[in-house]
Amino acid sequence: MNEFAQFLSDTTWRGRERELISLYAFGFLRKHCKPKSVLHDPTQIGIEVAVPQIPRPNAKPQVSKDLVIWKNPGMTCWDSHGKPTRHPLAILEWKVGSRKGMKGDLKWLSEYSKERKGFVGFAIFCSASPSVSLKVTLVQRGRVTDGWLTLPRG
Repeated sequence: MNEFAQFLSDTTWRGRERELISLYAFGFLRKHCKPKSVLHDPTQIGIEVAVPQIPRPNAKPQVSKDLVIWKNPGMTCWDSHGKPTRHPLAILEWKVGSRKGMKGDLKWLSEYSKERKGFVGFAIFCSASPSVSLKVTLVQRGRVTDGWLTLPRG
């Protein structure tokens, strides 16, 4: 994340949430794919893919999330019966320029993480004005750790 924040600070790059997620996934996260590590293949990374929804009345059984990391290469949430029953290792939800919706993302990640041992969620806010900053909130086992990572540090 440090290298990503530095890149954003050092360039005139601008874009929306989707462009930022794509830039991060293909330009920075992919570099961390290493044999025998948790992230060992770039096909473990999904952008705007479905994951099982937390139980809610009248809700679809799946919901799309910004960036998802799966346990195995090419994995999805769909089981052999076409049901969304397989869960990712991590979900990264992003907001760019405005925190609108961040509270809902944090609530959803908190609920989702309660029953998922080994799962981690991240809510990432990126601001480019007046200077670039990233604030990452960690969500694990239902607990929210606000300001888990803040860049630039200061």
